[in-house]
Amino acid sequence: MTKSKIKEDNEPMQSTETKKAKQPIIDFMPGWAKEEKCYKDAIVRDYNTKKIVEGGWLRPHNTSQWACENWLSQVVNQETGQFFQQRDEEGIPVPNTGARHVVSLITRVRDQSGKNEHLLSKGRLIGYNSAGQQKTTPISYPEKWNRTTFQNERTYNENTGAFTVQTIGPSKSEDVYELPFTADNVQKLYEQVEQHDCQFVLKDIKTREARSVSWSSVKDTLNLFCHKSWEHLWKAEYIPLPVRMEARQEAVAKGLIKGCRQ
Repeated sequence: MTKSKIKEDNEPMQSTETKKAKQPIIDFMPGWAKEEKCYKDAIVRDYNTKKIVEGGWLRPHNTSQWACENWLSQVVNQETGQFFQQRDEEGIPVPNTGARHVVSLITRVRDQSGKNEHLLSKGRLIGYNSAGQQKTTPISYPEKWNRTTFQNERTYNENTGAFTVQTIGPSKSEDVYELPFTADNVQKLYEQVEQHDCQFVLKDIKTREARSVSWSSVKDTLNLFCHKSWEHLWKAEYIPLPVRMEARQEAVAKGLIKGCRQ
């Protein structure tokens, strides 16, 4: 993902097909379309006619999607499908403005197997309404989506003398991570950070434990995050031993952790 200024409201209009292909919601949260497809592919039959119902299984929206769609309704010109621009004090559109994705947290995730690492981000979407006023909404983990698998059953139709397949309902779901951890991919996410305002986190999916990575500056932290091993960062080995020992003693004194038995 890059800072998105997908279409500005002063650019030439395109065909309906092209505009649909560039809807901002697909660019910002590509996983939602994939989640929707899992539900649309489900084989749902009409109770009386037994014919397949178009549209598949109904997928419920989550609160994040409702919030994003509400934001889009304010920052997208409904006639052109393009983003509104920021406006200056005289009400004139400001060139090279529109909507953008700003990252404020980058998470390096280790999967259940402990062998693979992926990247996730949190941040906000910033856009402008028709009056040029700024509108924002939070955005979480656009680099992953949830794959839902449905359970089907085969039944014999006495009228046709054939078996039919229909979906009973969802059977399981799993998170799919689209962005593997590499130094280059971390840099691409960091390009969407503004004013160096970013936190770096490690998260172990198996244990659900998360730990912050922070050093002398954002630049130094970014370098560690990109190039040091998971174990090195997880154990905070980048922090000098005397500093770690002092921090541990303070934590023991405050009762935050248990000290060593004598």
